[in-house]
Amino acid sequence: MQIKSCTHQNKVGATGSQAKTPENLLRPDRPSANVTIEGSIRMHHSSMLLNLLTIIILLTSCSSSWSPVTVSLHDAAEDDPAYFPALKEASRNASVYRDFETKILINATFLSPQFRTAFNKRYAELMEEKHFSLAEADTKAGFFVSVFTADKQPPDLNDRKLWTLILKTSNGQQYFPSMVRSLNEKSRWQAFFPWLSQWSKEYLILFETESPPASAAPTVSSSDVLPDENEPELTLSISNPSARVEFHW
Repeated sequence: MQIKSCTHQNKVGATGSQAKTPENLLRPDRPSANVTIEGSIRMHHSSMLLNLLTIIILLTSCSSSWSPVTVSLHDAAEDDPAYFPALKEASRNASVYRDFETKILINATFLSPQFRTAFNKRYAELMEEKHFSLAEADTKAGFFVSVFTADKQPPDLNDRKLWTLILKTSNGQQYFPSMVRSLNEKSRWQAFFPWLSQWSKEYLILFETESPPASAAPTVSSSDVLPDENEPELTLSISNPSARVEFHW
């Protein structure tokens, strides 16, 4: 009976503080087990530290040694301090809405000598070549135009039945385009004109007097019509049956 009573007391004591029960005092294996676990943990931490130091040493040595691969990321157009200010200065944009619906979005960039200089520099840095895609604008008044319409089909600025393009100056001279070229390779042009989207269509538009002019005028080039204090305002008019948009420089 006494043995049973003693056993019962030990069990009750186990539910409280085990460190003070006789049962715990008679178990010498507990402290040795804890010591073994703590030792294993210390060894594991030491191994992890050693591995970490080894990795740091390897990374440090690799950073100072020759590598067979070099990767250089180009700045986005809006992050290029030598290009973006020129792009912003030369570009205009317009949105046409009707009944709370976007009908037309147009972005037009005047290929002025100042902009072409910045463009050519960025083009050479990105493409590592000097064959500039907008070289035709060197002797003509040129524009890079991006157009979006709500129509299911992409806009075709070459369709003279739907689109009218005219270059105007404030002294009354007007010019029709000598070339309207559809541009492909959208991902390539996005590196220079960040507002392009998968739904827009891009064109290179050039004006010169060899095309049927709206009025007689001398030969025109981008340097001739570049607006400043001593030259007339330049206007690019783009119209279709829905609206007419005029961009001024």
